[in-house]
Amino acid sequence: MTKPPPAPGSFEAAGLFQLQLALQATPAQRLQDLQDMIDFNARAEELNPHLREIRQKLAG
Repeated sequence: MTKPPPAPGSFEAAGLFQLQLALQATPAQRLQDLQDMIDFNARAEELNPHLREIRQKLAG
């Protein structure tokens, strides 16, 4: 017995969509996505004093 598809707009449907995109991505696209996440987090740390403080504590 197969499971019915998730309801449109549900978290499960969104997760499935993201998984399908990830599986279709080339290695170069995956690397670019990773670099984009690293850049996004670095910008967030620069703009948020609390995150900067945490980063400094983790760095030792």
